[in-house]
Amino acid sequence: MLHLPQYTRRAPERGRVAVLAGRVIPDASAGSPRLNLLVRIDRELGGDIDVSRFRHRAWFDEEHSRIVMELVSTCAQMVTIDHRRYRFAEGEVITTEYSHKYTRESFAKLGAAADLAVAQVWMDGREWFSVQRLVARR
Repeated sequence: MLHLPQYTRRAPERGRVAVLAGRVIPDASAGSPRLNLLVRIDRELGGDIDVSRFRHRAWFDEEHSRIVMELVSTCAQMVTIDHRRYRFAEGEVITTEYSHKYTRESFAKLGAAADLAVAQVWMDGREWFSVQRLVARR
C-alpha cells in the first residue's frame, strides 16, 4: 500500500488550478525561495553569484501538465562556483523544479503503469489537493 499526496489539475470545465496554458505565474520578487538557492550556492560552494542578476519565473507547461520553476539570467555574466567558471547569456535559464499536476483519471493511469490501483482518494473541499491510496493490482 502506498499513500501519495498530490496537487490536482482540475478539469477544464471547472477551471484551472493555478494558471492557463503558457501564462507566467507572478512572483518574481527578489525574496523568492528559488533565488535563495543561488545564495546557498554562494555560501556553501564558494560562489560569486550576484543574485540581483537573476529573476524567478514560473509558467504552466500545458503539454506536460506541470508548473515549471526557473531562474533566468537578466544579463550576460560569468559566475564562479566551487572554483569553476560558468558563463550565462542574457535570458539563459536554470530549471529548478517541475511540479506536475494531475486529474484523478490521469493519476490513476500513472499508477496503473506501475501495476498500482487507486483504492481510496481524500480531497480538500476545492478539489485542489488529494491524497491517494494505491495498492498492488491483482
